[in-house]
Amino acid sequence: ELELSNVWNIARKWFMASYPFGVLAAKSTTTKKVGYITGLKMADFVGALNAVNDGIQATDPSVEFVYAFVGDYNDPVKTRQIAESMISEGVDVIVGHQNLGFFGILEAAKAAPHKVLVTGLYSDKIAMAPDQYTSALLIDHASVFVQVIKEIMAGNTSGYYEMKPGAGMHMSEPIHNVSEDVAKAALEAQDKVAKGEIILEEKNQDTP
Repeated sequence: ELELSNVWNIARKWFMASYPFGVLAAKSTTTKKVGYITGLKMADFVGALNAVNDGIQATDPSVEFVYAFVGDYNDPVKTRQIAESMISEGVDVIVGHQNLGFFGILEAAKAAPHKVLVTGLYSDKIAMAPDQYTSALLIDHASVFVQVIKEIMAGNTSGYYEMKPGAGMHMSEPIHNVSEDVAKAALEAQDKVAKGEIILEEKNQDTP
């Protein structure tokens, strides 16, 4: 068995960080229809969409959940078309795990015939859609690298670090365009995941 004595493994637990967005979506939808849009059908994002659904089911099981894999993280035109299709079917909250494709979700939400809220990834884009944007899942690699480098400097040349709520992953604040009670519920869910008070199963093989 090969032992690598000079490798640190950093795991990003997308599903743990995605659960609070399901709570946010379930509490903020008025049509009882929530959408999820991502790029490729990869294990990380299958797990993320299942966790969003788990958050919805734990909050309001009557909410309908629909999802789509665009096939590309950086195609805003195709992503917008999918978002528009969801919106036409009554979706009024879209959780977006996209890169450049996310701008398609924003444009679809801004042009929608009814109020549509969106959540994003990596950076808060409130300035681009001030009436539609709620929060983003922020990924803070810098703080994680600092922790790992400290371990290496202390003599631990190999190890494992999990990025998750409370450790390099968190919702952007403030949460926009929702009530104080809705924002509080989402942040409390995130805190419970971080503290281990909510235990989530990583379901990254099958979709709901």
